Amino acid sequence: MKKKFQNRLNEVLKFRYFPQILLLLLLIIGYWPLSTFHYSMKYDMIDCYYPWRYMVSECLQNGLLPWWNPYQTLGYPIHADPQSGAWYPFVWIIGSIWGYDIYSLEFEFLLHVFMAGTGMFMLGRTLLLTKGTSLWIAASYMFSGFIIGNAQHFTWIISAAWVPYIISYFLKYTYSQKYIHALIAGFFMFLLISGGYPAFTVILSYFLLLLFVYFLITYFKQKGKNKLVQYIKLNAIFLLSVLLFSAVVLFSVFEISSFITRGAKLPLDMALFCPLSPQCLISFIIPFAVVKELSFFSTDLSMTNIYFGLLGFIFFIFSIFIKKTSLIKIFFWWGVFCLLAALGEYTPVRKILYDYFPMMGFFRFPSLFRLFVIISFLIVAGYSFDYYIKLSENKQKKIVFIIFPIILILIIAVIFSRMQDYLSMIKFIQQGLFKSSEQSTIWQHIAFQSIVQVVILIFTIFTIFKVKDSFLKKRIIILITCIDLLIASRVNEPYTTYSTLYTAAYTKKISCDFPEHFPLPSSKQVLMNNDNAGYSKGTFWKNLNTFYKEIAWDGFAPIKFKGYEYLLDSMPKLFDVFLANPPVFLSNNIFPEDSMKPHLNRNNLNHKNVYLSSDDYNQLNNTDSRLNEKDTVYITSFNPNYIKMNVVSRETQILALLQNYYTGWTVTINNKSANIMQYNKGFMCTQIPTGRSDVEFRYFNSKIFFALGVSIISLIAFFIILFIKRKTI
Repeated sequence: MKKKFQNRLNEVLKFRYFPQILLLLLLIIGYWPLSTFHYSMKYDMIDCYYPWRYMVSECLQNGLLPWWNPYQTLGYPIHADPQSGAWYPFVWIIGSIWGYDIYSLEFEFLLHVFMAGTGMFMLGRTLLLTKGTSLWIAASYMFSGFIIGNAQHFTWIISAAWVPYIISYFLKYTYSQKYIHALIAGFFMFLLISGGYPAFTVILSYFLLLLFVYFLITYFKQKGKNKLVQYIKLNAIFLLSVLLFSAVVLFSVFEISSFITRGAKLPLDMALFCPLSPQCLISFIIPFAVVKELSFFSTDLSMTNIYFGLLGFIFFIFSIFIKKTSLIKIFFWWGVFCLLAALGEYTPVRKILYDYFPMMGFFRFPSLFRLFVIISFLIVAGYSFDYYIKLSENKQKKIVFIIFPIILILIIAVIFSRMQDYLSMIKFIQQGLFKSSEQSTIWQHIAFQSIVQVVILIFTIFTIFKVKDSFLKKRIIILITCIDLLIASRVNEPYTTYSTLYTAAYTKKISCDFPEHFPLPSSKQVLMNNDNAGYSKGTFWKNLNTFYKEIAWDGFAPIKFKGYEYLLDSMPKLFDVFLANPPVFLSNNIFPEDSMKPHLNRNNLNHKNVYLSSDDYNQLNNTDSRLNEKDTVYITSFNPNYIKMNVVSRETQILALLQNYYTGWTVTINNKSANIMQYNKGFMCTQIPTGRSDVEFRYFNSKIFFALGVSIISLIAFFIILFIKRKTI
């Protein structure tokens, strides 16, 4: 009977897509409030990524390229923001076919969590871990503290999805010497660059460089000249494919870098902002602790969780005492290094990276290094698990006696240190364990999960001692791990992943009167984009005006121009006066830029003052310009990349547009090209003649359009090659 059951189980396990099916099932169960579209997601996912994706989608569905977003921070090139998803294939597919609402946003999130799991499974198999162990680390990755804790940071989740694939195919082309694997690695790198958070691209690049050097030395020692040359060629193909596939993203980011403050190295205090504090290391064992009393953890809620399963952590500890292959050693020490970097100011590692390593000073949040901690530690734990299962039964039992009691004693000590919290913990469980609670304490959370962890350990120890068959023993341990992960994720998710708002009701409340297409901007002054913006249905976030397609002077956007920030930070009074204007206006109050501060000191400010650079001012200085009450300007046609105005002026005037000055904008007056000038440190204006004029501002970036063509042609060629070589992959 037992043999028959084992044979049946083997048949099931040998099914080609069994790992994917199991991971999908775990995904649906573990994320059921989202997989059933019951609750809405929360925080930045709704505040930022939803309106950005909605904007891209609206452009695509109206036959426009996602060039410019006029609605946030007085306009910015959305195509140059890697976090917008403007060039990310998944955003184009969903945005063009389905369009973006909360449902499609949650679907995209779940899709990437699933891809993260399948990618980790592939990486495990590439590193020759057994199928069961690869499935184990894949499930652990899907429900890791990084995925659960940073669910609101969509580009972080996208990065987590593609990093395992990139590493896997990097190793595949290293071992197989096939250029098709190098091209696939380049494609996944493109997905990371176009859809992920840039910091992960930087960190991953250093890890790939480390692997490259390791294999280069290995091939050199083997004195295999042909193999060495071939390996260098494959890496050249990989780099070239990344550049070609990502050309449109890289050109967009490079071009805007000189216009924004984030284009330069951050101050050190910003680079050290929100680390993984030493107190957060408790999440290796008890992740439920780090969602309460955040003052104790000295960091943001989303940066505290580094859990990857209790048994995963135990087998990682076990790996310290066993012999490892050279490649596994690299993963081990890379994980340790990233853990030290994640601790930010608490170790010197992050500062050393900031000071001496290119691009390492361009991003915040040292805690993001913990993604690579989890990936590396899981790989090492998987190797350790396979090693342990192969040991004799007596050795397995001896190791249990050494390692497991350490964790068990630690957890029990925590439990008994706070016995007085047990009665309140019972009440806390009765009130709703799987709901966020302001009244619950950190000790209630610790007490609850400590008991769960003790039970997990007891069942694991029982399995090791009582189950003789190694095949069955391994499967039971994997099952126990899945239960552990599901419990840990489900208790943490209400705090970091989903809100208490029902998706259906939320969607109905906010989207029933979103305008179609792109209506003409209001002739009133631009909005202050906050929760009291005057919308009839109320607001839930700062970027709601994006959905109603009304221009606002502020907003939650990662790109802010230097001139905009200068006015906002250094001349807020002038900025406030300046914002009394509608999106377009006429002015004859023309001054040189160096008169801004004197006017400010004398309170000699008028909302229609236009301050030009010295060259532009001297060019216009001889022009007699008087504003007549009968002079008018009306917007007659509008979309994010185009604005047409009808202007009537009795004298030569300045036509000012409340949008940030940026390369790619052109202006025509009565179908003749005119000069765009920069006024008030960072906005667009032009001089118009007397009489009636048709003025058209257009945004079209020919260099980026060319780069887009390069990317599209390269990707088409890649998929043709992929189809031809499909049988050899």
